[in-house]
Amino acid sequence: MIRERERIYRFAALLFDILVTALSYLGAVWLRRRLPALVELPVIGPLKQMGPSELFVGFVPAVLFIWMVLMFLFDTSDFRVPFWTSAKRYLKVVLVGGFGLVGIAFAAQLFFVPRSFTVLFVVVNWVALTVGRSLFKLLGEATGRREVGRHRLLLVGAPEELPRMLELVREDHHWSFQLVGALLDDRDEFAGPPESLRGVKILGNADRLRQVLMDNYVDTAMFALTKPRTFLLDDAIAVCDELGVRGTIAFFPLKHLAARVAMERMSGVPVLSFQKTPTDEAALLLKRLMDVVVSAIALLLLSPLLLLVAVAIKLESKGPVLYMQKRGGIMGAPFNMLKFRTMVADADALREKLLGANETQGAMFKMRNDPRITRVGKFLRRTSIDELPQLINVLRNDMSLVGPRPALVKEVAKLEPWQRRRQSVKPGITCIWQVSGRSNTSFERWMRMDLEYIDKWSLWLDVKLLLLTVPAVIKGDGAY
Repeated sequence: MIRERERIYRFAALLFDILVTALSYLGAVWLRRRLPALVELPVIGPLKQMGPSELFVGFVPAVLFIWMVLMFLFDTSDFRVPFWTSAKRYLKVVLVGGFGLVGIAFAAQLFFVPRSFTVLFVVVNWVALTVGRSLFKLLGEATGRREVGRHRLLLVGAPEELPRMLELVREDHHWSFQLVGALLDDRDEFAGPPESLRGVKILGNADRLRQVLMDNYVDTAMFALTKPRTFLLDDAIAVCDELGVRGTIAFFPLKHLAARVAMERMSGVPVLSFQKTPTDEAALLLKRLMDVVVSAIALLLLSPLLLLVAVAIKLESKGPVLYMQKRGGIMGAPFNMLKFRTMVADADALREKLLGANETQGAMFKMRNDPRITRVGKFLRRTSIDELPQLINVLRNDMSLVGPRPALVKEVAKLEPWQRRRQSVKPGITCIWQVSGRSNTSFERWMRMDLEYIDKWSLWLDVKLLLLTVPAVIKGDGAY
């Protein structure tokens, strides 16, 4: 079957990429030892004392494992995407992998790995992977694999639906197909179908589905659903299931629905689920792993700073060092968010008196010169150090490193319906709002930024936002 050959092709492409990565690593080692300009750069550790084979054997297993995970995550084995899309995915792999190598080398004290070598390897690997993928595709075509990934497609629908179905499969670059023909789903009686319609060969009426699938090499049958036709679909999908043909249904009435669609089973009954929140379980698991590892390391490295801040807060004013506040988590469920206390002890009681001075539209409360903030608190807010205790919330799984900022429980209740969707994911320490001016941004724009994050979420977006947070914190725009 085509799907089986497609899986084999994808697996072969992944193995090819791993081989290219290993050769790129050896090539980078060879270049690193033969470029005098690089040898003179300040490096970490005595690379000159180590041979290429020793360096390769010592570190390449970690490199290949990290790259294999990232290639799976960014779907680099998808051979249907255009050249530049493939190149961008490989760029994400080598950049994220490069940062990962630096982190592993630092954590494990692998000081024999110089920074200049990491940069060289990332560049060589990206070029090699991008060029290698093009050569791999050419090789596949030359050896007769041109049909891999091509769906031999049969369309089933009413005459007026065929043009829409053709437009659907031709516009989506993930669909590489060879059109076998079409069956007409028409309730009106007529002597026989036309020979062709809109350039599509007509093979008969929908009631001939079984015979057409048996007489023609069909990989996929697509059914158009513009109105309830369960009497057709019930038998048609059963026929596809019996013959091992993939049956797909185009839900034209839901064309403008932006939600992701997933199929589940409840007591054996197929159930379609529609949701706009991220659903990739593997990527979400890696996101959680990144949350735990990064927050744990950050708390360990920042512990001296956290102790100094605690002392400064205690010396300036009475009250606890940490401030615990009820915030809205996933779907508004309350949790206790931690911050360093930046206000006087009775700040919550004074808040009601200051509502008239709110400088933010909508449900949130923001005030540039809030009289409740202490002198130490102003510094902590300006530098965002007051947010660091939320790393504990991340470890407790109340929050994530990246996600919409958690609103107060009473503020969640005031959100408009379209704004409530920001509560459908775990809140975070930083997000698009944090790197885009924070409190200098209008409330509506803030809400739309959160929804944009949810709709476009990927691990790569999380990594990018974490990196952008550093200069945003240093600049301090909108931090008050």
